[in-house]
Amino acid sequence: MNLFETIVGLAGTSETTVLLVLGFLKVTILLGLALLVRRLLSQAHPDRRHLLMRIALATAVVLPLMSFALPTYSLHLFDTVLSSAGYTVPSLVTTTSASGRLSTDAVVGFPWMGYLVLIWIVGVLTILTRLGYGLVLRSRILRQSQPFEVDEGLRLASQLSEELKIRKPVRLAVSSAVGGPVAWSFMKPTVILPAASLTWSLSNLRLALAHELSHVKRRDDVWMLVGSLATALHWYNPLVWLVRDGLTLEADNVCDGYVVNSGADSTIYASFMLAMARECIAIRTPVAIGSEIIGKKQLEVRIMSIQNGGIRSHQVRRSLVRLAWVLALSVSIPVAAMQLAGGSDTTKNSTEAKTQQNPSPDSFVGADSVPVPIHMERPVYPDSAMKVGLEGSVWVQVLVDKAGNAADVKINKTSGHEFFDRSALDAAKKTTWKPAVQDGRKVAVWVKYEIAFQLKAEGSGTKSK
Repeated sequence: MNLFETIVGLAGTSETTVLLVLGFLKVTILLGLALLVRRLLSQAHPDRRHLLMRIALATAVVLPLMSFALPTYSLHLFDTVLSSAGYTVPSLVTTTSASGRLSTDAVVGFPWMGYLVLIWIVGVLTILTRLGYGLVLRSRILRQSQPFEVDEGLRLASQLSEELKIRKPVRLAVSSAVGGPVAWSFMKPTVILPAASLTWSLSNLRLALAHELSHVKRRDDVWMLVGSLATALHWYNPLVWLVRDGLTLEADNVCDGYVVNSGADSTIYASFMLAMARECIAIRTPVAIGSEIIGKKQLEVRIMSIQNGGIRSHQVRRSLVRLAWVLALSVSIPVAAMQLAGGSDTTKNSTEAKTQQNPSPDSFVGADSVPVPIHMERPVYPDSAMKVGLEGSVWVQVLVDKAGNAADVKINKTSGHEFFDRSALDAAKKTTWKPAVQDGRKVAVWVKYEIAFQLKAEGSGTKSK
């Protein structure tokens, strides 16, 4: 069996599969609610909608971690409704340990889930690779950019920074690698202007700097990074892409509001945005590298908001921001710990499932394929036996569960020496297997094999039957 088949077999019954399925359901519900509330807040200030998008994406990032770390509880979501209709819902997920963690056998009857987990991993790595390339590109542009040395522009940037109460000094630079202004707030705040900015009028320069310094003040590039992490983890969920697009749009709307309400003419500002859009099309960067003044897909929406007077000055109070995060945390923690279950008698279902999964040593399970060792642990040859040249063999009986682990180990035929028996049991417990399959489903079966302790064979060997 090759490595690919091994990974698929392990992934199909691991906690990763359970967390992926339940994570999709939980994140879909939370993101769907966020988009619904955003729609209801369509007449509110974009800063409030942006806060909502930030909370939704941050929750999508931390929810899988909390689901893994927190003790779980079952939610019998379908019992009341379907029991009254005369249906019985089988358990989807059960918690089977004293610590409340998910069993590796929690997902039953889905042997193809291993392939889905692998596809998810490939998607995550693809998006993270693209994100990493964008960060490297951003770093290279920063290194190769030249200082912006127009005195009027430097004084204007200093004045706007004071108005926005930006505490750290903001570096102004010029680069031919960008088509429009780009702002970065992480570590050392920087605004990169295109080469054409050296010929801009002071009024156009003010429009660009006011927008980008507003991004710096709000640290929008950091939240875009959070959005990228969320899309990497949940790339298969279309709602996460919609929320991230909403995050970008609302951030630009807030910054547009600052520009217009600082005294800029809305018609002139809209014309400037269109001119920047043409420049961005002419000079394309391979990936998104910052908070650009022009979001091409959303440009029309932004211009309509400006022209219709939908942008107004507003800032969400810090007390409201704190309250929103506290409420989000109070909701996300119980949601992360929640597991779905069905059936009117969970205890009975769990007991029956455990009985079916763990047959008795003498029972017969008609499997289409028997377990195959993936890793056969080599037993330790006892020093006391080796010194006197003592040899022997032990027949062990192992319950190979649906995850391919040794769920139970017994001595079937003793060697007559306790140290050989003990070493054989320790090795059998650490041996992993490709599980048996019955009608396309992995099943738990008992296997019996011999562990031989022979000095001529360099310590030990195995023989199964």
